[in-house]
Amino acid sequence: MDLDIEAIKHPAIYARVSSEEQVQGTSLDDQVDKCLKQAAVYGWIIPPERIYIDDGYSGASLERPALSRLREDVRSGKVDLVMVYKLDRLSRNIKDTVNLVLEEWSKEHRVVFRSVTEDFNTNSPLGTLIFSILASFAHFERDVIKERTSNGRKRRFSEGRRAVGRPPYGYDPGEVNGTMKVNEQEAKVVRRMFEMYLTGMGFMQIARILNDEGIRTKSGEAWSEKTVRDVIVNRVYLGEVKYSGQYGPGSHEPIIKPEVFDAAQEIRRSKNRVGGRASGSPFLLGGMIYCRNCGSMLHTQPETVSRRRHKDGSVYYTVNRAYYQCGGRVKKGNSFCRAGYIDQKWLDAVIVQRLKERFLPEIRGGRYLEELEEEASRYVQGIRTKIQAVAEEIETKRRAVDRWISAFENGQLSPEKFGNRISELEKTIDQLSAEKEMLEKHLEDAKMRKINVTWAKEVANIIERWDLIPFQYQKQIVRCLIDCVTVWKPSQGKGKHKSQPEVEIDIVWNRSQETLPIGDLPIN
Repeated sequence: MDLDIEAIKHPAIYARVSSEEQVQGTSLDDQVDKCLKQAAVYGWIIPPERIYIDDGYSGASLERPALSRLREDVRSGKVDLVMVYKLDRLSRNIKDTVNLVLEEWSKEHRVVFRSVTEDFNTNSPLGTLIFSILASFAHFERDVIKERTSNGRKRRFSEGRRAVGRPPYGYDPGEVNGTMKVNEQEAKVVRRMFEMYLTGMGFMQIARILNDEGIRTKSGEAWSEKTVRDVIVNRVYLGEVKYSGQYGPGSHEPIIKPEVFDAAQEIRRSKNRVGGRASGSPFLLGGMIYCRNCGSMLHTQPETVSRRRHKDGSVYYTVNRAYYQCGGRVKKGNSFCRAGYIDQKWLDAVIVQRLKERFLPEIRGGRYLEELEEEASRYVQGIRTKIQAVAEEIETKRRAVDRWISAFENGQLSPEKFGNRISELEKTIDQLSAEKEMLEKHLEDAKMRKINVTWAKEVANIIERWDLIPFQYQKQIVRCLIDCVTVWKPSQGKGKHKSQPEVEIDIVWNRSQETLPIGDLPIN
């Protein structure tokens, strides 16, 4: 079947050029101009809003902004013909091309596809056959481009140039594509980072120092543990380049001497062998306590012992207390969060006291169980009241339906007005019925969660003997009774966290009444 020119009312143009093709001189203007000239021959007028252009996007994927808008306009009936300069402008993947043009556009929406240079359209069997053949060639060309790109990267690697991406911190792009030149200001920072690491500082400590001094990464962001580590392990600072997991000599000037780099890697490997921080440290709230200021999880610093010397040369030892510290401040420095350190023993003791205040009847004046019962009863009664109100509203709407039906039967309403009103009432009744069903489910859940007296007594029994319970069981119990803890303590500087009167603590209690590890407790 030939193309019915007069049947086309909403033609559109699609043009695309990738970044690589821009360098080679492929022009978007030429594509659009040739399509417009072809449209003029047929007498079609194509307004600017039906010209879809993807500038700098590869043909390997259909995920492109202009193409997405075109597909949406096809689905909504705003386009009945799509014209391109050449088939590979649409896609270089044969499966994507065939599915898009033959299935989505031609079959589902009766939209015609036309290529200007290949002189075919999908409105005829012959055009469809030609389209399939040309799509195969486009797919083949894409594979050729991939191979050509891979060969280009290999050639760059052999010449000591970077294959892809922008230069790392410490370097700027060179005059020749893929080469690098030293950025002296950043190079000083890189050398200093290695020096700090060799003196025993960790990645997080180095990041804090750089951030506090206002030094930022290449992208202008704060330093973190990961970005510092990426510098310390990067062999590009030895004057090497990387391609496909292999390193080779680069054409750029090194920033770090080999002996310095090797020493840093040995320190890193030794830390990994030791395992970093001591394991099994006694932190009751590890993994469930958060900074209220920035939302970060608090890190834990175990108790350590430091070896020191008096002025006369004699040795003495000091014990550094275990503490919690904001993870955001640890990773990104004081400029990110000013939360102070919190003594671990003090905070753990406060949480245990809060547990006792909540669960021990004698501390709650003997009314703990009664208060929980009353709280649960009020919650259940509140749900029942809402259910009753919704049920009454449903009944009111149903009576309204009956009145409208009577009025229609008596000839007081037109069919159109009657139909619209009944439709509105039925929709409202459906919504109210769904709300009532949801409330009834909540009511059943509330009845199930009503305080279990036996469970509460078991909790009180455990809390009462807290000091006799081994630490690993204490942690399990805390996690059964508490969802999380949020804290806030403004920074006071070093040595000022012996007492914590200014710490603000919020506990989110777990109301699910989980089974506690009572049977496993080695206590009588």
